Amino acid sequence: MMFWQGLLMILYISQTTGYVDIETTDNPLWIKKSRSFNLSCSGEKEMFWYKSSEPLESNDNVVISKQRLVTGSRVKIYPSSGITAFEGETLTLVCEYEGDTRLDVNWYKDQKESLASHGFVSSRRTVSNQNVKTTLQSTKTRLSRSDRSSFYCEAGPYIKTITINVLTDSCNNRLVSGMNGVPDDKITALSYYKDILHDDSPYCARLNYTSKPFCGGWSPIAMNTRQWIQVSFPHFTIVRSIVTAGEVFKRIKK
Repeated sequence: MMFWQGLLMILYISQTTGYVDIETTDNPLWIKKSRSFNLSCSGEKEMFWYKSSEPLESNDNVVISKQRLVTGSRVKIYPSSGITAFEGETLTLVCEYEGDTRLDVNWYKDQKESLASHGFVSSRRTVSNQNVKTTLQSTKTRLSRSDRSSFYCEAGPYIKTITINVLTDSCNNRLVSGMNGVPDDKITALSYYKDILHDDSPYCARLNYTSKPFCGGWSPIAMNTRQWIQVSFPHFTIVRSIVTAGEVFKRIKK
């Protein structure tokens, strides 16, 4: 804070190199006598205010405060976006910070919960050349449903967040043929064979399907490479494996 003490006061800022930003409401700045006013500036190097050609120093009428800001820094995380994993799988989170100032880098879960308390093992590596580069890697070997949450890496004022979705391993739950399989109308094909004694409709492609008589599997009318069969799931679904089998009833078509 400064007070106007004369008819004319020339203020300027000096620094060796780098960008300077001076915040004022107008240029020149006109202020009534004995009124207070503020001047602020930001830059990449150490800076000093000058009055005319004399350095401006703190006294009864002038208060100078300095705040160091971190510049030229960045934070990257891997994976860079939200992922879906299964229970029992291994998850590795990597956070990289690079900047001109050494900062403490940490991974957290939810409301700043330490990852160590959730079974993660972390390792840290810092290299200092022209810039400071810190890499923090946190790994959990067996995920559980409780790990379904938001994780964030914090490096000083910089934060990057990622969301982890953990699903129950459903390899034993068949998506098409199981008790919770898709409806018949969600299994479609380019063509299929059907007569009074045989039903080769697309829904007959389910494994061990015995709910409808004469179902022996899916079979197209024409035998060529253009035929296809598809399954439409009602929501986003991860397919871990595909199991196929030959048709139950063998027959010759003319």
